[in-house]
Amino acid sequence: MILTYTSTSGRTHMPSNFRSYSALSDHSQIVGLLAARLPHPHTGTRQVRRCWRQLDLEELKHDIQQSVLVTDPPGDVDEFFTCYNDVLRSLLDKHIPVKSVVVYCRPQSPWFDGECRQMKQATPTRRFERKYRTTHSPTDYSAWRRELDR
Repeated sequence: MILTYTSTSGRTHMPSNFRSYSALSDHSQIVGLLAARLPHPHTGTRQVRRCWRQLDLEELKHDIQQSVLVTDPPGDVDEFFTCYNDVLRSLLDKHIPVKSVVVYCRPQSPWFDGECRQMKQATPTRRFERKYRTTHSPTDYSAWRRELDR
């Protein structure tokens, strides 16, 4: 890797911290430190999202019915649109506030090809597991275990 880096980076000579130890043949050992920062394979990007699963629709409906949008709607179309936008945005901020999260993009494994993906989608085991993990229901747990034992 060191020789590849030094030969492809446009350098015509070795950096000063590299030392070559001569041997009897035309091959020699090269020892040194290379100051290079490689990107971490699991670096993430920061994104702003709402957790829609936490939204209580009944509370949201109640707040919408109590808002200016319903009790005293503007007569002008442009004002109504602005009111609609402001009221819904403020209610969403109240019920499910925006959160900053880090999303990681990991490269796919080279062995996980289309055939593996089809096989994974064909078996419903993961679907049963996800259902149990969200509901924690004994019925969903037994369905998941039954699918695993097949």
